[in-house]
Amino acid sequence: MTNDVWAQAAQKTAAQNSTTTQQQGSTAGSGQGTPVTTPVDMANPFATQQQAAAAAPGGGGQWDPRVPFGTIEGRMVIMVPKSYRDDAPVPEAFNPKDGDVREEYRIDLVVLDGGPLSYEYSFKASKDAEKEKKVMEVTEFPHVARGQTIAQGQLIRALKGAAKDGKFIYGVMTKVAQLRDEKLYPTPEALAQARKDWIAALSAGRNDVVEPRYTWGLDDRPAVLTSERINLAAAWWEKEKATRLADAS
Repeated sequence: MTNDVWAQAAQKTAAQNSTTTQQQGSTAGSGQGTPVTTPVDMANPFATQQQAAAAAPGGGGQWDPRVPFGTIEGRMVIMVPKSYRDDAPVPEAFNPKDGDVREEYRIDLVVLDGGPLSYEYSFKASKDAEKEKKVMEVTEFPHVARGQTIAQGQLIRALKGAAKDGKFIYGVMTKVAQLRDEKLYPTPEALAQARKDWIAALSAGRNDVVEPRYTWGLDDRPAVLTSERINLAAAWWEKEKATRLADAS
């Protein structure tokens, strides 16, 4: 038997997760997703999006109001994978064909820095109630938003690699070029300038310009993912680790 307290806790958590999964059965296709059960790398759970994507193979948990990525653009975040499914219905807003599905991860999103933020969300007091608009006000950090849906392909790939290795992904939320346009906009700054030029052209009455396409990603360049931001993640993990070890004891 190992004397490593981290390993013991990880093994106990893994055993509990395995039992729960066997009792519940696979939830892929049930609308909940398959829980991530790989023991967390307790010594160092963090990976950048690039590192996790490289490691990717060829019950969604609790829910909080969805945080719009635009609201946290430029902020340091951690994404903790919770569950995965490959048969999630494509939202009606994307005009799907009948039966269209997509990959989705459910994550816990941890926002580590930045000033106060607020965002609007839809709320239903009961299943049959009408939707109403509410505003979430966030003034304390870290801020944890549970059960967030991730469907962006580049983040999905990274989360697959992270979940396989017991990692979380972290970095600074930013707009990045879609893979097919990476050569056109190789950096977030190039993409931002292209979108600024596109808006200016539209404002000037031109209708022959094409919108520079983007998706969301986590910037991990050293000038952005600074040691100060990495230290914020490490400090969050020290508290989170203590909680996990207490729960596993």
